[in-house]
Amino acid sequence: MSKNQKTYLLLFAVALVWGSIGYQFYKGYNPDISEIEVGSPVLFKPESYKKVTSYIITPDYRDPFTGKIYKKPTQLKKKIATKATVVFPAIVFKGIIKGSKNSYIISINGNDQIFQLKQTILGVTLVGSKQKNITVKYQNQTKNYTLAK
Repeated sequence: MSKNQKTYLLLFAVALVWGSIGYQFYKGYNPDISEIEVGSPVLFKPESYKKVTSYIITPDYRDPFTGKIYKKPTQLKKKIATKATVVFPAIVFKGIIKGSKNSYIISINGNDQIFQLKQTILGVTLVGSKQKNITVKYQNQTKNYTLAK
């Protein structure tokens, strides 16, 4: 074989290899529509779980290092203090009227009321005030409100 024949043979082999690689890429990006099969819908059925019993290790033996015998821990009963939640009425602090005694405009459930310190209207008592904040007491619970804009 001459040098030219070997070159053409190798060139043909390289073209054949690269052509097959290109064809594989083409088939990967453009699959035939007939090859796609529509499967049946998949039904989901969760597995049932068995309840596992938990084990507690109670050290009722003598400690080999200190020589002490462990005692069973006593369980403390916790007392749960139940606080009755108080639902405050809809209160909005609207403004201050300055004078010899400051008056405060407070809206309770949509009705405007004029308060002075320590005054009670509709069960709501104005306890204190600081610049743009007021403290209101309703059924022995206090809450702070800021000036509405």
